Amino acid sequence: MGEFIIYRPDLLKRLAVFAVIAIIAAIGLNIRWHYVYLAYNFNGRVDSVRYGDKGTAIIIIKGKEFILDDKWSNDRNIPINKEDSMIKLKDSTWVKLIRPNGITIVR
Repeated sequence: MGEFIIYRPDLLKRLAVFAVIAIIAAIGLNIRWHYVYLAYNFNGRVDSVRYGDKGTAIIIIKGKEFILDDKWSNDRNIPINKEDSMIKLKDSTWVKLIRPNGITIVR
């Protein structure tokens, strides 16, 4: 009979290399998304609102689509409505939501 091998070093090395590559790719995509979000610059009335697969809020202002960060997506207590106004300046993480009745919410 042959030896009983619990693990194979060559498979463990391949798995470790794949895991390191996946972690580096995930970190890179996260950093890229952060800079894309910071580049958003919008000021206007919300044309439409929808929510993505994971609950991310997707708004359309003046014909352009913007994906909001998790602060808006995870908080269902503050829904975004069609006639609301939203303001976000470039290189800022703050988004101002202005209701038609004048109530202002900043996140």
